Amino acid sequence: MSLDLSLLDDPTIGSLGDCRTLEYYQELRQKILKGECPFCELDTARNPVLLAVGNWRLWKNPFPYKHSKHHLVIAHQSHQADVDNLAPEDWSAFGSLCRWAIHRFQIPGGGIAMRFGDANYNASTIRHLHAHIQVPDRTGNVRATFAKDPTQIATCRERAVIFEKLTQGFPIEQLAASECLLIEGRLPAEMAERLEQRIKALP
Repeated sequence: MSLDLSLLDDPTIGSLGDCRTLEYYQELRQKILKGECPFCELDTARNPVLLAVGNWRLWKNPFPYKHSKHHLVIAHQSHQADVDNLAPEDWSAFGSLCRWAIHRFQIPGGGIAMRFGDANYNASTIRHLHAHIQVPDRTGNVRATFAKDPTQIATCRERAVIFEKLTQGFPIEQLAASECLLIEGRLPAEMAERLEQRIKALP
């Protein structure tokens, strides 16, 4: 199956090649096909807004990074990618949300990372000004990636092609060994069980 994922990417919405899980891929794919930014047209049933201050909204990341105790997203309500148009009151409101989250979740420490501007310099999946509050659970590495080397980019695109194949109904049982390894740990539970059986059956 030959796939050109560039036909499904949208420079104003997001890049499917950067999705970490199949579920995330399928959600963003649907948004791109509808021409909707996931942060502008926020699915509040899936992403209940915990607090909104000024032009910002905060919610729990439904796709938290591995080894995270807390992973929160703060996104501006207007569709922009850069910080140039932010007013002083925007920064004040952003700080208020961060302080609220730290007290609400009793966060002893962590990281606050904002992605802005050209996606080639921040490795963002969603082309919309947003920040992450990340708190590790101290069981493993938690990283905020802002750039990927060519090998990582190629691997991400290969993984996205496999996600697209599965989205179009390609059977897990027919995946090649290299494809199985690329998506291991990135599927929903039911599909993960089938993938595990496929890996066990590989020669």
